Amino acid sequence: ATKDPKIAGLPLTLGRLTMKRLLSALASATALSLFVCPPAFADDADDDYTPITDCGTIITEPGYYRLTNDLIGCDVPDPMGNPIEYGVGIASSDVVLNLGGHTISCLQGDEQDSFFFNFGVFSEPFLSGIRIQNGTVTTCGLGANLNQSFDSTIMDMVFKANGTGIEVLAGVNNQVKKNTVLGNWNSGVLATSFFGNPFGGGFYIGPGTGHRIHKNLSLFNGLAGIDANGIEDTVISCNRTDRNSDGVVLLNTGTGNKVQKNVANKNFSSGIALLGFDFPGFVVFPIPEGNTIRNNLALGNWDFDLGELSFGLGGPVIGTACLNKWKRNSYDTQLAFEGCIAPPVNVGRDDDDGCAPSMR
Repeated sequence: ATKDPKIAGLPLTLGRLTMKRLLSALASATALSLFVCPPAFADDADDDYTPITDCGTIITEPGYYRLTNDLIGCDVPDPMGNPIEYGVGIASSDVVLNLGGHTISCLQGDEQDSFFFNFGVFSEPFLSGIRIQNGTVTTCGLGANLNQSFDSTIMDMVFKANGTGIEVLAGVNNQVKKNTVLGNWNSGVLATSFFGNPFGGGFYIGPGTGHRIHKNLSLFNGLAGIDANGIEDTVISCNRTDRNSDGVVLLNTGTGNKVQKNVANKNFSSGIALLGFDFPGFVVFPIPEGNTIRNNLALGNWDFDLGELSFGLGGPVIGTACLNKWKRNSYDTQLAFEGCIAPPVNVGRDDDDGCAPSMR
């Protein structure tokens, strides 16, 4: 079950990295072990599995697969000649990949020049019924992805010191839940409808819709804890996104999303932001509209706690109408059309109602 099929090149979205955000992530990363305990890894009871022991394994048949050892320094080249390297590839639907509490790492020593071309776990496009669980991925350009997948899940994982922790590219009804995502250079969790970087030549793939991003702990990342770019009808709930550049960010044309019961405190820029960009000749994105943001806790963020605005050549621009519903959030500062964001409610100055994972 570990043959080498043809592998399509996969996207690596490493955008919007600014020096301010990079320095924020690097300064915070040294404190990871002081603040966070990773989740306990629980193996499935089923012992009928195919063992994975080597970097570069590509899964080509449905089934239950488990790592039986760490995969360290994975730099196996793509057999199709694409400039990527990887740990484990998934090229079949209906696959459970259980890391069994083990670690996949991509880089060692002086190999930093290939950082952005390493993938910990990747899935081929248009697969369904994928589950990736119970392990750690570190020092890879992209920790794990769901590539235009359907009904697939990444859960109970730790992603630390990667380029991007988790990427969900388009697709339908995927779940990202109960992961710990720490100190990644770009975003912790990225759900996007764009192949590549839409800020510098990426292009639209298709809508990501019906996803659920739930109960993740996303801290100390260089960009957003959770970055939702052009997705629709997705629930982002009960996540803790503290001490990133931004906590939760919605970009572009995303609509019908629900952002609820999240904690987004002490981020270097914003807590929860719905952003547009207006740089003629380079990038023009509207502010997302038709979304609901409610029952969130966002406090102590450096620029603002909640915001609905665009950025242009002259800096931030407040819109002329309220495009989204903001209800029952706890916050101190906001940037939005006057009266758009409902007055703050007190859901606790340090925590929410216990829905989001604790920072311990």
